[in-house]
Amino acid sequence: MYTSNNLLKKQQGMTAIGWLFVLGLIGFFVLLALRLFPIYSNNFKLKGILETVSEEHNLYELDRNEILVLIDKGITINRAEGFKKEHFEIVLKENRNKEFRIKYEDRRPILGNLDVVAKFDDYVVIAPNGALRRGL
Repeated sequence: MYTSNNLLKKQQGMTAIGWLFVLGLIGFFVLLALRLFPIYSNNFKLKGILETVSEEHNLYELDRNEILVLIDKGITINRAEGFKKEHFEIVLKENRNKEFRIKYEDRRPILGNLDVVAKFDDYVVIAPNGALRRGL
């Protein structure tokens, strides 16, 4: 006759269904990471472009079109994707600082009708004396 001690010795490990569930869960998170990587990679490229342009040029003295040309060159060189001129805005603040803001969202499909959405809002504040404050 089996005692409860013998039953515990025979019941060890996970069942096949348990392993399938764990592997499916791991697969889902790997798929999610693969879908999110390009989104954040693009954002890091864009932050680098903003930093480079703001450090190499006095953005306070440039108008919107000149800044957009510089940003467009950076996007082309770094092969960043999905940015439009509508994502960029320049606002003159009350204290005469200029705020150069890039606000956008990136949407990528995961499975079927399930999408992942990431929203980004990066900016650089430029003072008349050329001082920078980054919100990156």
